[in-house]
Amino acid sequence: MKPVLALIGAGLALVASNALADNFTITTDDYVPYTIVDGKNVSGVVTDIVAAALKAEGHTVSFVAAPWARAMSMAESGEATGTMPWFKTPEREEKFLYSEAVIDAKNVIFFRKGGKLTKDLAWESYADLSPYRMGGVIGYWYVEGFKKAGIKPQLVKRDEQNVKKLDAERIDAFITDELVGRALIKKIFPGKEDQFDTVEKPDSAAALYVIVRKGNAAGETMVASLNAGLLKLKESGELDQIVAKYVR
Repeated sequence: MKPVLALIGAGLALVASNALADNFTITTDDYVPYTIVDGKNVSGVVTDIVAAALKAEGHTVSFVAAPWARAMSMAESGEATGTMPWFKTPEREEKFLYSEAVIDAKNVIFFRKGGKLTKDLAWESYADLSPYRMGGVIGYWYVEGFKKAGIKPQLVKRDEQNVKKLDAERIDAFITDELVGRALIKKIFPGKEDQFDTVEKPDSAAALYVIVRKGNAAGETMVASLNAGLLKLKESGELDQIVAKYVR
């Protein structure tokens, strides 16, 4: 009888494990190297970290590619469990619950050498950017800051368009993460990287997060599991190993 009981016990344990496991859905868009969208396939450093962290807690995750504004609205409506990667802003904190920081990042201004904006720019606030034709992405964290400063940036769907507009001198500059901007320039204009430069804001260091709508029970469960998984990845060294694959 003991083998039979053991088999039954193992079966019950498997059922219990499956009952506790969740498959979450997270929306994102192309933000190389953090998220890399290739058709319906999504990879990247943040994607891999989040998947590994949730796996460590017994969960799976499906990543859905969508333009940033749509990615945000899907999380806000509950169509998706959450969305990533996002910077923290007071406006978002009113509606969304944030995970622990997935990875640190640094936002800078990209400009074309020989243009109106130069390396000497003292960038302390959005108002300092009012003399320039600024590019931006719909739904990005800085849009509200531009609005409050009375600046109307030329908004597009993705930063690839900003890189092309900057090269064509249709804008003077745009703000994005330093690794993202350099990766895009290298991809779109290989060999022309030295024609672009950056200006760093004194407090430009930031972090990227997964966010879920407040009151979304599945989202709150995901954030709790993600946070626990992130801690495991940090303690084991796996998080650093994932980052090393993309940042050389």
